[in-house]
Amino acid sequence: MARVKRTSNSLDNLKQRLAGMTSIDPKIDLGNGITAEEAEKLVKSCDTMLQEYNTLLSDADEKQYEIEQLEKKMDTFCVSILASAAVKYGKDSIEYEKVGGKRTSDIKRKSSKKKANSATKE
Repeated sequence: MARVKRTSNSLDNLKQRLAGMTSIDPKIDLGNGITAEEAEKLVKSCDTMLQEYNTLLSDADEKQYEIEQLEKKMDTFCVSILASAAVKYGKDSIEYEKVGGKRTSDIKRKSSKKKANSATKE
Protein backbone atom coordinates (compact mmCIF):
# COMPACT_ATOMS: atom_id res chain seq x y z
CA MET A 1 0.00 0.00 0.00
CA ALA A 2 1.43 3.34 -1.02
CA ARG A 3 2.23 5.90 1.61
CA VAL A 4 0.02 8.98 1.65
CA LYS A 5 1.75 12.00 0.16
CA ARG A 6 1.91 15.06 2.37
CA THR A 7 0.31 18.41 1.70
CA SER A 8 0.49 21.57 3.77
CA ASN A 9 -2.43 23.69 4.90
CA SER A 10 0.05 26.37 5.99
CA LEU A 11 1.45 26.49 2.47
CA ASP A 12 -2.04 26.79 0.98
CA ASN A 13 -2.89 29.61 3.41
CA LEU A 14 0.31 31.51 2.60
CA LYS A 15 -0.32 31.13 -1.15
CA GLN A 16 -3.78 32.67 -0.69
CA ARG A 17 -2.39 35.55 1.40
CA LEU A 18 0.39 36.09 -1.14
CA ALA A 19 -2.16 36.24 -3.96
CA GLY A 20 -4.08 38.88 -2.01
CA MET A 21 -0.91 40.86 -1.25
CA THR A 22 0.24 40.85 -4.89
CA SER A 23 -3.22 41.91 -6.06
CA ILE A 24 -2.74 45.05 -3.97
CA ASP A 25 0.85 45.64 -5.10
CA PRO A 26 3.32 43.06 -6.52
CA LYS A 27 6.14 44.59 -4.43
CA ILE A 28 4.11 45.28 -1.29
CA ASP A 29 5.99 45.86 1.97
CA LEU A 30 3.83 45.80 5.09
CA GLY A 31 6.78 46.45 7.41
CA ASN A 32 8.58 44.20 9.88
CA GLY A 33 9.95 42.09 7.02
CA ILE A 34 6.46 41.23 5.75
CA THR A 35 6.90 41.50 1.99
CA ALA A 36 5.58 39.67 -1.05
CA GLU A 37 9.17 38.71 -1.86
CA GLU A 38 9.66 37.08 1.56
CA ALA A 39 6.34 35.23 1.23
CA GLU A 40 7.40 33.93 -2.20
CA LYS A 41 10.68 32.66 -0.73
CA LEU A 42 8.79 30.77 1.98
CA VAL A 43 6.36 29.29 -0.56
CA LYS A 44 9.18 28.12 -2.83
CA SER A 45 11.13 26.69 0.10
CA CYS A 46 8.15 24.75 1.43
CA ASP A 47 7.17 23.55 -2.07
CA THR A 48 10.69 22.23 -2.62
CA MET A 49 10.79 20.46 0.74
CA LEU A 50 7.38 18.88 0.22
CA GLN A 51 8.41 17.63 -3.22
CA GLU A 52 11.61 16.14 -1.78
CA TYR A 53 9.67 14.54 1.08
CA ASN A 54 7.02 13.05 -1.20
CA THR A 55 9.72 11.78 -3.56
CA LEU A 56 11.37 10.03 -0.61
CA LEU A 57 8.03 8.43 0.24
CA SER A 58 7.70 7.20 -3.34
CA ASP A 59 11.24 5.83 -3.22
CA ALA A 60 10.45 4.08 0.07
CA ASP A 61 7.29 2.58 -1.49
CA GLU A 62 9.36 1.30 -4.39
CA LYS A 63 11.97 -0.26 -2.09
CA GLN A 64 9.23 -1.85 0.02
CA TYR A 65 7.73 -3.41 -3.12
CA GLU A 66 11.15 -4.71 -4.20
CA ILE A 67 11.73 -6.24 -0.76
CA GLU A 68 8.29 -7.89 -0.78
CA GLN A 69 8.99 -9.39 -4.22
CA LEU A 70 12.36 -10.68 -3.05
CA GLU A 71 10.75 -12.18 0.06
CA LYS A 72 8.21 -14.02 -2.11
CA LYS A 73 11.04 -15.37 -4.23
CA MET A 74 12.93 -16.51 -1.11
CA ASP A 75 9.80 -18.21 0.30
CA THR A 76 9.33 -20.10 -2.96
CA PHE A 77 13.00 -21.05 -2.94
CA CYS A 78 12.72 -22.38 0.64
CA VAL A 79 9.78 -24.57 -0.35
CA SER A 80 11.76 -25.81 -3.35
CA ILE A 81 14.73 -26.69 -1.12
CA LEU A 82 12.53 -28.77 1.15
CA ALA A 83 10.78 -30.48 -1.76
CA SER A 84 14.07 -31.22 -3.53
CA ALA A 85 15.59 -32.68 -0.37
CA ALA A 86 12.49 -34.85 0.08
CA VAL A 87 12.78 -36.16 -3.49
CA LYS A 88 16.52 -36.74 -3.35
CA TYR A 89 16.89 -38.15 0.18
CA GLY A 90 13.34 -39.05 1.25
CA LYS A 91 11.12 -37.49 3.90
CA ASP A 92 12.47 -39.75 6.63
CA SER A 93 16.14 -38.93 6.04
CA ILE A 94 18.50 -36.98 8.26
CA GLU A 95 19.33 -34.74 5.26
CA TYR A 96 15.65 -33.75 4.99
CA GLU A 97 15.70 -32.83 8.66
CA LYS A 98 18.92 -30.82 8.22
CA VAL A 99 17.26 -28.52 5.66
CA GLY A 100 14.34 -27.87 8.00
CA GLY A 101 11.89 -30.68 7.31
CA LYS A 102 10.31 -32.89 9.93
CA ARG A 103 11.08 -36.55 9.47
CA THR A 104 8.03 -38.76 9.11
CA SER A 105 9.31 -41.08 11.83
CA ASP A 106 9.48 -38.13 14.23
CA ILE A 107 5.86 -37.12 13.70
CA LYS A 108 3.81 -38.25 16.67
CA ARG A 109 0.37 -39.53 15.84
CA LYS A 110 -2.58 -39.13 18.15
CA SER A 111 -3.40 -42.45 19.64
CA SER A 112 -6.91 -43.78 19.52
CA LYS A 113 -6.46 -45.76 22.78
CA LYS A 114 -7.82 -42.91 24.89
CA LYS A 115 -11.01 -42.82 22.89
CA ALA A 116 -11.36 -46.59 23.07
CA ASN A 117 -10.78 -46.63 26.84
CA SER A 118 -13.33 -43.92 27.53
CA ALA A 119 -15.90 -45.72 25.40
CA THR A 120 -15.53 -49.00 27.35
CA LYS A 121 -15.88 -47.26 30.75
CA GLU A 122 -19.33 -45.94 29.95
